[in-house]
Amino acid sequence: MKKVIMTLLAAAIMGAAPYNYFEPTLTVVAGNKAFTFCAPECAYILKSGYLLGLEEKIDYISKSAYIMPRDSEIIFEPNKKQVFTVTAEKSGAEIDKEKLKSDILDCLSVGGGAVRAVFRAVEPKIKSTDLKKFTLKRGKFTTYFNAAQEERTHNIKLAASILNGARIEKGEIFSFNKVVGARTEENGFKTAKVIVDGEFTDGLGGGVCQVSTTLYNAALLSGVEILEQHRHTLAVSYVEKSFDAMVSYGYADLKFKNTTGGPLFISAKVDGNALSVVIYGEKLDKKIIRQSVIVKVNEPTIKTVLTDRLGTGEERVVTSPKIGYVSEGYLIEIKDGEETRKFLRKDEYKAVDGVTEVGA
Repeated sequence: MKKVIMTLLAAAIMGAAPYNYFEPTLTVVAGNKAFTFCAPECAYILKSGYLLGLEEKIDYISKSAYIMPRDSEIIFEPNKKQVFTVTAEKSGAEIDKEKLKSDILDCLSVGGGAVRAVFRAVEPKIKSTDLKKFTLKRGKFTTYFNAAQEERTHNIKLAASILNGARIEKGEIFSFNKVVGARTEENGFKTAKVIVDGEFTDGLGGGVCQVSTTLYNAALLSGVEILEQHRHTLAVSYVEKSFDAMVSYGYADLKFKNTTGGPLFISAKVDGNALSVVIYGEKLDKKIIRQSVIVKVNEPTIKTVLTDRLGTGEERVVTSPKIGYVSEGYLIEIKDGEETRKFLRKDEYKAVDGVTEVGA
């Protein structure tokens, strides 16, 4: 373009026609911004207007004046009365570059002046009407615990508070261990009873399995895809057989995949001795019912041991007996009046033999 202008300029000068060349000034107004161009960039030569680097200048003006649209967003605040806030979307604006180019050339051809850029709307990709459908309750589950056990209660509250407010995007895999983290003193967990190899023993983070179990059942009722879960070696009292989800940082996790059409949100709260987990998202198109079936009961034995540490006829329970079970878990799905029973899992929980000391 510069070479063309120089050639035309030389021709105009050699033609000794004053009206064939002059230096106009061009101002482009784009919203609240103004861009001014003058010689040697602008020229009027042989009844035509020119602007050096016209395409590049139009691109620069368009980028400078571009107003980005604002998508609607979901704000999840489970501790507030209004759990969800869906923000309003806002349209953006962009310059009509083809029209601006035409207007600039027309303006220069009549001796320069001002051109006002024409904008057109840029619609946001995500609107509030698209997001509100992802704020509905899909599944809820509640378990209960002995609040008098202070260390265990502390661990339940801590794990629930970490879990509370979690967001799982469409297609994302949720990992309980990744979200809650290692159960260590540094992370605030205390020592309480845990089940290890069929025995109750003291361990850091005792009670966290009740949180993972409560979440597991809420996930089942939400219709998501369970990828990993583990049973306890002993049956637990806070949930039906074949519906527990034992976790242990480093080797046993609870994982599930968000197979819904949008994000999922988790609320986990403790109220007195009740732990409730709610999963929000797109409305579930069916009703899901859990069913636990006891296949076999393994009765424990009770061993009596004589001891001179007790008075004659006195008794002391050393180990409480615990019944063992073989159980199966099923999910009953009801949709459009049709009922489908789906096998979920089969588990075996050990029996614990009892030991009682009797005074000799």
